[in-house]
Amino acid sequence: QAPRAWAGPAGQGRRRRKRAGAALDCSAMGRRTAPQRRYRHSVAVAAAAAVAVLAEGPRLAAGQVTWGPGPLNIVEDNDIPNQQKLHDVLRKAFFTDYGSNTRKQHALLPYIKAEIQEFREKANAMPSLALAVSMGRYHFAWYKEGTADMDVESVEDAANLMYASIQFSGCNRPDMPTELFFARMCNARWPYAVMLYSELGREFASRYLTEQAATILEKAIAAFDEMKRLPYYAQFAHWQQPYDINFNEEWFPGVSPAAPIWDKASVPLAQALEAGAQAISAEFASIVDRGLFDTLHFEGMRAEGQDSAPYEAWRAVELMTLEPQGGNVWDTMACRAAPQTCQLLASRPEFYGCQHASAAFVRLRHGGRLKPQFGAAPRLSVHLAIRADPGARMSVGSQTVAWKTGEAIVFDDTFIRQEWHAGVRGERYVLQATFCHPCEDSQRHLYAGRVSCPPPPQPLAGGALGAGAAAAAAGVAAA
Repeated sequence: QAPRAWAGPAGQGRRRRKRAGAALDCSAMGRRTAPQRRYRHSVAVAAAAAVAVLAEGPRLAAGQVTWGPGPLNIVEDNDIPNQQKLHDVLRKAFFTDYGSNTRKQHALLPYIKAEIQEFREKANAMPSLALAVSMGRYHFAWYKEGTADMDVESVEDAANLMYASIQFSGCNRPDMPTELFFARMCNARWPYAVMLYSELGREFASRYLTEQAATILEKAIAAFDEMKRLPYYAQFAHWQQPYDINFNEEWFPGVSPAAPIWDKASVPLAQALEAGAQAISAEFASIVDRGLFDTLHFEGMRAEGQDSAPYEAWRAVELMTLEPQGGNVWDTMACRAAPQTCQLLASRPEFYGCQHASAAFVRLRHGGRLKPQFGAAPRLSVHLAIRADPGARMSVGSQTVAWKTGEAIVFDDTFIRQEWHAGVRGERYVLQATFCHPCEDSQRHLYAGRVSCPPPPQPLAGGALGAGAAAAAAGVAAA
C-alpha cells in the first residue's frame, strides 16, 4: 500500500481510492434538537483542539488527535509512517461533514489547521515530523480561510519543512543507492520542494513583492540545481528549470514526445471525444438542467484534501468507480445519467491495462482555483471542453492554455498543473479523462509511428526494480 496523501499529490504511484464516509449522509442533522447540536459542536471543538505528543522511550512517541482512531505512534527515525498517519486523521476530519445535505461543509477545517500548528511546534525538536507537517500544510492549509488566496506563510513553511525532510531522510546524499532513493520517496520530496518554492515565488511576484519573490525564487533554483546534481537525475539533463520536472519521464526515460501539451492529432482518444462532442454535451446539459451535478459529485468524491478554493468552485462528477460492483467500473449513478458518454468511454482501449484511468465531468466557476499539483504517473489526460469560458485558464509545466468549446486538449499532468478562473462570472465545464500512457505495454500498438517509447524497464543489479516499477513499489503517490 502506497503512502497516503502524496496526492499530488503529491510524486507518483498510488492509486487514490474512494474512502468510506467521504460523502457522508448528514440528512438526519436537521432533526437534532438544539441541545444535541450544541453538544455535537462542543465535542467537535474539544476534540479538535487537543494534541499531545508524549515520549515513550528513545525511539517512539504517541501523538493523539482526539477524533482519530487512537495514538498515532509517531516514530523518530522514519518520517514516512508519520506522514501517512497524520494525513489519514486530518483527511477524515476534513470530510466528516462533507455531503449534499450539509449546510456548513468542512466545519472542522479551522481545528485541522490548529492541529497542524501543534505538530509544527513539535517538528523543531522532532525532525521526523517535518514531512507530515509539510504535506499537512499542502493539503489543508494552502488557502487562506474562505478565499482562493494562497496562504503564503503556510506555503513557505511547507516548502522549508519539505527541504528539511530531504536532509532528515538523506535524500541529498549523492551516494544513496537507487533502491533506497525510491524507498525513502526522494524522487517525490525533491519535486515537491522545488514546486512549493517556485509557486510561492510566483505568488509574491504576482503581488509585486519583488524582494520576497527574488528571495524565494533563488531558493527554488538552488533546490532545483541541488536536485539535478544527484546521480539519479543525470538522466534528465534536458530539465533546465523547475517546470520541466515531470514523472512520466521517470517511468519512460527518453520517451518522445515528452511535453506538457501534446498534439491531439497523435492521440486517438482525443479525436474520438471531439467526434462525440455533440452527444456528450447534450447529456451533460441534461445533468445540469435537472440540478444533478452537485448531487452526483458527492456520490464519487475522490479528493485527498483541500485541492481547490473557494468551496464549490472546482468540482468533479466521477464517471468511473475504483470499487466496482461485479467488475464494471462504469456502473455509477453518473453513467446512468450520461449513458452515451460512458458507452463511448468504455469502448476505448485507452482506459484498460493500467492503474490510473478515470473520467469525470469537471466544473470551474469564476473566482475558483485548483492548486498546483503533480498527477500520478504513468498517465496522460485530456479535456474535452463542453462549455468554455473566457476567464478560465490552465497551466501545465511552463505552458498556459485556454479551452475552446467542442475541442480537446491533451496534456501530461505529471508536470506541475493548476487551473483558475479569473472572470467575474461564468463557468467552465469539461469532460476530463485520465488514460493509460502510450508507452504502457497495453497501449504501444495504438501509437505506432506516433510515439517513441524506450524498451521496457529491466531489473537493476541485485534484482532491484527498474525506475518505474521501483517508484510504484515505494508507493510515491500523487493527485
